[in-house]
Amino acid sequence: MDYRTFVEKMKEQVQERLGKSYKVQIITTTKLNGTEKTGLSISRTQEPPQVVPVLYLEECFERYLQDGGFAECVEEICAAYKNQKQSEEKIMENVENMRNWEGIKNRIYPMLVSAQENEELKEKYLCKEYLDFLVLYMVRITDVGFGSIKITKQMLDLWGTCEDEVYFQALINMKTDGYQIRGFSSVIKETYPDMVEKETEESDFMYVFTNQEKYFGAAGIFFCAEMFREVVGRKNFYILPSSVHELILIKDNGGYDMETLSAMVKNVNEGQVTADERLSDHAYYYDWKKNKVIF
Repeated sequence: MDYRTFVEKMKEQVQERLGKSYKVQIITTTKLNGTEKTGLSISRTQEPPQVVPVLYLEECFERYLQDGGFAECVEEICAAYKNQKQSEEKIMENVENMRNWEGIKNRIYPMLVSAQENEELKEKYLCKEYLDFLVLYMVRITDVGFGSIKITKQMLDLWGTCEDEVYFQALINMKTDGYQIRGFSSVIKETYPDMVEKETEESDFMYVFTNQEKYFGAAGIFFCAEMFREVVGRKNFYILPSSVHELILIKDNGGYDMETLSAMVKNVNEGQVTADERLSDHAYYYDWKKNKVIF
């Protein structure tokens, strides 16, 4: 079964499972880096129009290809919809709060994306250039799964605020977003507990940097130096953009160079990172004397 057929069949089966009081539609949305994702929107036919989250199907399709469990995919989507319905009241409250700045400012966070791959977003969305990135801004309308809405330029007029205020508020919120720097050995032990006999944070030279939910955590590049200093001291380090969700920090101990690490980033992007989550294809460097990130 190809992906298009899978999507059509999922729509039919989810519709049959939920019944005639629900409306199931196929939705294709444009995501980051010019990519598209396809999913299902589900709404009750007797309810007034409202914000309807899209349940994307790409991951379901990958699991279906691995184990052939189509019925399990249908169950998963129906369960995800029911979970969202339980949070609907809070979601609608947050959507209503988007009409005023005071009601929504504490839910604004930055998103770091590739400038080259997202040039078309500059016309519609509020953004700031940084290195070869674009800083976009999102409003998190849910706590579970982090459904979010990107902030458009028109929203500034609605809120009666300016771009600088949005930027600084996003940075304030980001610093309370549970960012951590963890040694690579600790991450490996958590994922593969039998592979590492003992955590050796002291000997680590490679660290994972992201927020608590690993959701657009690469935006933490703005204050990763001060957190890295708390862990390893005032040492220069390389920054590898693992994805839009996390960064890899590597102490400059003389064993690496930008060319080698950039090749590593490119290879990982091509083999392990989905197109919509790729941030950059090269490494960066933090120099304490210059007190900035360079590339």
